[in-house]
Amino acid sequence: MKRLILMRHAEAMQGGFNPDPQTPLSPDGTRAATAAGQFLAGCAIDLALVAPTTYAVQTWEAACLGGAWAAKVELIEWLSDPLGRQLPPLVLSLPEEVSTVLLIGREPGLQSLAYGLLAPVQPAFADLPAASMYVMTHEGQWYNMYGAAKKEY
Repeated sequence: MKRLILMRHAEAMQGGFNPDPQTPLSPDGTRAATAAGQFLAGCAIDLALVAPTTYAVQTWEAACLGGAWAAKVELIEWLSDPLGRQLPPLVLSLPEEVSTVLLIGREPGLQSLAYGLLAPVQPAFADLPAASMYVMTHEGQWYNMYGAAKKEY
């Protein structure tokens, strides 16, 4: 089974829809990401793909303080795109040897990706607040996950 966790970066200092890529997390953002790490600690993440922005990297670092851990971590520029135009090909080309993948990126791109991955009969996800996650699973391979995933939470 494949599990994909889509996490929105935590709150950045300047806030707003389009923070500067070098903007650090706010104190509230750091606390929220650390709390999210407590959930992620139980997820056995094989691969964490993180946007190379300061606030996304700090989201991952704070999550690690909360207990999150991944066998491999990579910075992926495509996750910086707020529209997420390259996210579907990124997910569909994930290595088959990984079972659980975490993406830390931006909205509304993550939500668009989630809607595309979900099987048509699945309930929709609500808006994705800062430092929160969508979790979905798929019984097949990464390359055929689009339109076939199930909402876990």
